[in-house]
Parts: sequence; C-alpha cells; structure tokens
Amino acid sequence: MNPNRHALIDERLRCMHSAIARKIEANPALLEKARKNVERELGRCSQNSELYFKQWKDILDGPMENTLMALSGRGERETALRQSSPFYGFLSPLERWDIVRQFHERYASRQVASP
Repeated sequence: MNPNRHALIDERLRCMHSAIARKIEANPALLEKARKNVERELGRCSQNSELYFKQWKDILDGPMENTLMALSGRGERETALRQSSPFYGFLSPLERWDIVRQFHERYASRQVASP
C-alpha cells in the first residue's frame, strides 16, 4: 500500500477514535463496554492482535486520561493500538459516515495514488 495512503487511513481512524474519546469524556461509564469487548477479543483473537488487546486492557484499567490519549494520540504506539480497537460499536453508522465525509472534505486536496 502506498505510504501516503496508509497515513491517511491511520489519520481517518484517529479521527473516529477522537470522536469516541469525546463520548467517553461525556460518559465515562462507556469504558465498561470497551472492557467487555477486550475480554471478548482476548478469548478469540489472533496472537498478533492479542498483544494489542492486552495493552488495551492495561490502559483501560488505568486512569481515564491514558485511555483518551491512546484513542486520540498521534504517536506510533497509539496508531498501532487503534488497529486492534475494542471500541467497535461506539459510533452509530451516521456518526461514522459524518466523520468519513468531514475527513474526505478536509483531505480532498491531497493526492493519493491508488494501490
């Protein structure tokens, strides 16, 4: 995959997780859903994903600020963690579509080569 295209996909995923972080800030009880998702995934995921879900478990068991940073941070670790995210089901289809639309409007001027 083209490195620029991959970076755009990572950024779009970060935008979605930033929206999830805002929902969690407004309603911290949502963290319980993520914890349940982690436990579910640990029982069925691949070895590759298991490493990330174990890290999510540690993050979710810590201060909420750490979770918010993992969701919206731009670092290499945060980007990798978002590839195996326990936050599925936190955004409605309409919310997801709105984020994708806004993202594409913002980044439409970038030239992305096809794979």
